[in-house]
Amino acid sequence: LELWQIMFENINAVSFNQKSSSAIKDQARLQIMLQYIHKNYQNNLTLEDLSHLVSLSKSSVLNLFNEYVRM
Repeated sequence: LELWQIMFENINAVSFNQKSSSAIKDQARLQIMLQYIHKNYQNNLTLEDLSHLVSLSKSSVLNLFNEYVRM
């Protein structure tokens, strides 16, 4: 629960207000990953799991979290 609170508090609201098609895709991917994390947090999750889930490289997943969640 504490992790979710930290993530929620750090979401970059400015980035979410972007209307470009790439920003919309990024937001959709981030939502998919966050839902997956929420449903599977009790398991050993890896960056590779998330990257396969949204068809991105591991570095792109990290960049996405850095941009929107600042983590």
